[in-house]
Amino acid sequence: MEGVCGAGTDGKYCPRCKLAYPSALSECPRCTDLSDAEAAKMGQQVKTELVKVNSSMARKFLFLTITGVVVFLFIYGLPF
Repeated sequence: MEGVCGAGTDGKYCPRCKLAYPSALSECPRCTDLSDAEAAKMGQQVKTELVKVNSSMARKFLFLTITGVVVFLFIYGLPF
């Protein structure tokens, strides 16, 4: 999950919430005030939300691709 929450390629991962944060910081800014259990739960919720967003985006791109192919076939004629 490189680049999560703006860490970029020079980021490091928090051992508590398992999310990336900029290496310029000494500790993770998201879970500093949370217990270990709360930090782990928060990290899992963020990852779950990212999966939902990525899945939704993938479905939209698939729909656009299929629509584009259909339009192309109607414009240039069906091959059969």
